[in-house]
Amino acid sequence: MKQLSIVRHAHAEHFSQHSDFDRVLTEPGRAEARLAAEKACLVIAVPELILASPAARTLETARIFADVFGIAADSIVTDRSLYCAGSRDLRTLLEKLDSSFRNVMLVGHNPEVTELASGLAPSPVPFFKPATILTLELDIDCWDRLPGKAPRPVFLRVP
Repeated sequence: MKQLSIVRHAHAEHFSQHSDFDRVLTEPGRAEARLAAEKACLVIAVPELILASPAARTLETARIFADVFGIAADSIVTDRSLYCAGSRDLRTLLEKLDSSFRNVMLVGHNPEVTELASGLAPSPVPFFKPATILTLELDIDCWDRLPGKAPRPVFLRVP
């Protein structure tokens, strides 16, 4: 059994202040990410691994989740391919994970995270607004068997 949490980064600065890659979370975005993490922490398993795009806003969101869950910052692994990855690329990255990881969180960008969630969830999922999180329980032993049979939604939070 595996648990996968898919998170869209929280609200970030507008494009005019920084390049897209360097946009950081706004103060309301930081609060939004913390609230989402606090709600999730009550329901889902502690992630053993957090995969995050290295873009400033996703990495900042991932760090807030790690802090709330009480896990070390080195549990966050960034991968440049997550920044401009399509949903198929995200799935391929997940399928290559070591099977020893049972609980994984992926923090990324839209529309890719919505598309990934839609492709894995057993029922329609809403468009991921900033700080949306969907956690699925997957009846698989190895990540290369995504999504397995009848993934079960464990937690959905749409701000």
